Amino acid sequence: MMWAVLGLVVAALLACGSSPSANGPPQFVDRGWAAGLLDSTVGGPVGEKNHILEANTGGAALVDIDADGDLDVFLVNGWRFGLDPAAADAPSARLYRNQGDGTFVDVTRASGIAHRGWGMGCAAWDADGDGWTDLFLSVAGQDVYYHNEGDGHFVARDDARFGDGGWTTGIGAADFDGDGDVDVYLAHYVDLPTALARVEPDGAPPPCTWRGVAAFCGPAGMPGAADLLQFVDAAGVYQDHSDRLQPWPQYFGLGVIAGDFDADGDADIYVADDSMPNLLYRNSKARFEDIATTAGVAVSMDGRQQAGMGIAAGDVDGDGRVDFVVSNFSHDHVSIYTSRGPALWEDASYAHDVGRRTLATLGWGMGLFDADNDADVDLFVANGHVYPDVGGAGIGTSYRQMNQFFDNEGGILRDLSRQSGPGLQVEQSSRGAAFGDLDDDGDVDVLVINLDATPSLLFNEGGNRQGWLSVQLQGRGKNRSAIGASVEVTANGRRQRREVRAGTGYLSQDDHRLHFGLGMATVAVVRVRWPNGAWQDIGEVAARQQLHVLWRDADVTPLGE
Repeated sequence: MMWAVLGLVVAALLACGSSPSANGPPQFVDRGWAAGLLDSTVGGPVGEKNHILEANTGGAALVDIDADGDLDVFLVNGWRFGLDPAAADAPSARLYRNQGDGTFVDVTRASGIAHRGWGMGCAAWDADGDGWTDLFLSVAGQDVYYHNEGDGHFVARDDARFGDGGWTTGIGAADFDGDGDVDVYLAHYVDLPTALARVEPDGAPPPCTWRGVAAFCGPAGMPGAADLLQFVDAAGVYQDHSDRLQPWPQYFGLGVIAGDFDADGDADIYVADDSMPNLLYRNSKARFEDIATTAGVAVSMDGRQQAGMGIAAGDVDGDGRVDFVVSNFSHDHVSIYTSRGPALWEDASYAHDVGRRTLATLGWGMGLFDADNDADVDLFVANGHVYPDVGGAGIGTSYRQMNQFFDNEGGILRDLSRQSGPGLQVEQSSRGAAFGDLDDDGDVDVLVINLDATPSLLFNEGGNRQGWLSVQLQGRGKNRSAIGASVEVTANGRRQRREVRAGTGYLSQDDHRLHFGLGMATVAVVRVRWPNGAWQDIGEVAARQQLHVLWRDADVTPLGE
């Protein structure tokens, strides 16, 4: 395939209708039902959670599956014990195509992607370089790689041997071995046969308790499951390379994110573990050493193992380095790990509102993104408990909870949930969340999965009053999605960097287009660093537009130069 020398396509400017001005809080408005997202996410009987399998599903993806330039919606779904898979009303994964007018049409049946069973999460990228984005589904059971045929139809590629038959949760994908294709790390939760052996008879109450509340058992008291690292071979087959993980513990893995976290040019792996220390695998020539303890991201500031769910990575304090945010169980706080060097972080949760304002909530999906386009990253957290009866226990929490928005004010995250629109005043038991500009108006919207309810589609109203830039990268070969590439944008003397990632938040997939808020700037200087280390200088561009950048050959220079 021939590639353009510069390969820069500038899309039409998107008019905003108002001049740039100082932003108030973004106003999130839920239009999920009106937009046509009418199917609920299932996890056991409605209002009951008698088994650990019934509590954890809920991944979602915002991805352009038909290459028409806008974001479509993919929703993972769970299951119920004893349900007939052939039943006409059995729940399945759902795929909705964006109509371009604020509505979505259900194309699940025509797409061939109606997975039935204990689905958990998803990720998306073009696995074979044919120009169409494929979908990857993690399952308590056999994981699935759905190949996009380019005609609106997907085919399950069983011959690729993606994943396994255990209880897979988070997917983090990148070119871990530097050979030009996208490899995968798959987190595993509880040993599946052990979990299934704890299924109680129909109508039996949960056999365990938590703080005096009747509760399903686990994960404590159950064996964990070893995570899986797979590299893609020349034939497109996923081969097990888990022996490259040192150590290779059997923890309760949930959220995973892959990226260059230590700025050395290769992809590392961070894993949120439930009731166990988190893992940070540092990549050294495609071999991985867990440095989470010495790096300061394994446990809380006081040395406690927490119950990690989802992960977000971004530059919270504007120092040019990657910080981490990890959501945790109730009666604990969301953790913010601030970078202090290439492989060193500090738990700074209580320097932000996040420390004290998340003690009563149970966090899942999350994202660091510039909601108000003021050139810093804000935080969204999707919340919801796992025990339906917890609200009557008098212990300061509830099953259905409000989601939260924290605005970045000078590097400090402030809780503005009550001021950020009616979409944040709704109480549900939420799980995964995915982030992207659904209506192409220059600000980032949020898709949130609600257990036993229809999803929330939170359109961001007013976030585009300031300058912004959206950058879509097109890679080459078997990494056409440019996973692991990063974009550096400088405007008004402020430098920002974002990385294209496959697998984000809690078991979900964000828009591959990288969004930058520019504040009052009207122009910005753009550079791209491709996965092979080559820098491509785009130069100065006008604000308030979408850029499409193709990979071209360029000089390889050290990261940061």
